[in-house]
Amino acid sequence: MIIRKAVIRDLDEIFSLSESWMANEGHPAYLTFTKQWIKNNIVKGNILVAVDKGLIIGHTLGSVYKAKKKCYYGLNKGDDYFLLDSLYVKPDYRNKNVGTLLLKRVEKQALKKGVVFIRLSALSKNIIKTVSFYLKNNYGAESIRLYKRLKH
Repeated sequence: MIIRKAVIRDLDEIFSLSESWMANEGHPAYLTFTKQWIKNNIVKGNILVAVDKGLIIGHTLGSVYKAKKKCYYGLNKGDDYFLLDSLYVKPDYRNKNVGTLLLKRVEKQALKKGVVFIRLSALSKNIIKTVSFYLKNNYGAESIRLYKRLKH
């Protein structure tokens, strides 16, 4: 398996992964990524892919932003931070270190850009497992949103 920057020829496969995530694990309130948006981010170098035997088995998408205000978790106004918009691994490849390798590559790239802070939001039908993944990789948590349907 290799991890590399996405290229335009990866567009359809990345879009298919995005649709798969939305269909199986996403949330209706979450906006899906359009092909054009993915293409723009490929061109900007914002997408990494994990490739095994010629197939894309996972990807990350994120970029650098400037903090607009001081945050209580250590980010000051004007600081650069990396916002990880998406980290997805195909179900058959989970628990095989693919997600951790993608995350470590993102961290390495962020450090090369002089960024020392990564932010992300996690959205998953299996949020406990997702949060556990990030905690295992030494990420802290600032909040969690919970819900309960009271009426059908």
